[in-house]
Amino acid sequence: MDEVWPRLVHEYARTELLPAYVGAVAVWVVSTPFRRIAGAFLVQVWRVLRLNGGMWFEIASRYQEVLQNRELCQLRGPAYAYALWSALFAVPVQVLRDGEVEYGRYGRMHRSWWLAGQVTLGQYGPELLVTTVRSLGRYGRASGEACLLTGRRMFAVMHGVGWLLLLLLSLAIHIPMALYDLMEFSLCGTVGVVALVAALNALNYLLKWTSFSLETTVAIGCMGLLTHGWSLGDGDGRIRKMAPQFVVGSAWDSVLQHADDRDRSESASLLRLQEPDVEELENFQAALDDPYPDEWTLASVKRPPIARYLLTLLTRMWNWLTF
Repeated sequence: MDEVWPRLVHEYARTELLPAYVGAVAVWVVSTPFRRIAGAFLVQVWRVLRLNGGMWFEIASRYQEVLQNRELCQLRGPAYAYALWSALFAVPVQVLRDGEVEYGRYGRMHRSWWLAGQVTLGQYGPELLVTTVRSLGRYGRASGEACLLTGRRMFAVMHGVGWLLLLLLSLAIHIPMALYDLMEFSLCGTVGVVALVAALNALNYLLKWTSFSLETTVAIGCMGLLTHGWSLGDGDGRIRKMAPQFVVGSAWDSVLQHADDRDRSESASLLRLQEPDVEELENFQAALDDPYPDEWTLASVKRPPIARYLLTLLTRMWNWLTF
């Protein structure tokens, strides 16, 4: 130390350095206004850094409170994921609301942005996602029901074709029977029919009209057997239901019944498709307004836990999303 001090004096306390020292002092004195401006600027920079640092430190500490909250940790699955997603926006809003006096207009500006994110991404985003998923599911179910309804329409067409074939079969049976009944009525009974057939066969034999004599005789005989056998075999009335008028009536009733059932099913499917997804939420207020004015107040003596606020918000939104 004894050697360093003389060396410093010898090095810097020289006469030729005196003008430099005087100039430095003069510059220091003359630049005082600029130094004051620079000092004020640095103070403001420090204030902004301290303000932002304190704000983000408070937000981080509140996030830590949320992550350690026992009630939130009991949530599982989508509820827990939605709680964390909501906390991303709800925590800064709560911090800036509690520190409105400290952060001033700067805090209100940040709170407006966080509120916009909360309303857009924290509330409308999940709403849009749930609505889209429900809409896709609803349209998928409607498409499946449309396939079933299309199958029912095809079955109705086949059912109508079946009724038409049954009507043709009934006509093929009952028209010859009706002709035979008319002929029997005209000839005063079965004896008259037999006499007519015998007379026709005699004329055919004598006059050599042998073109369709056998076929005519067989046809009249078959018609007679069918007519009398049909009436004798209809003891319980089932064969009578094969009459054309019964077939037409049954077909008409069946077609109307199936058409009514099909229309009701299609109308119900369309109503399920067009019904609203969920109940409408209350109208959101402007971004600068407090969307939950009754939750907390600045005049509160004790700051409410952020987890309780988040749980209130989460319960409200989750009940709506799972409606």
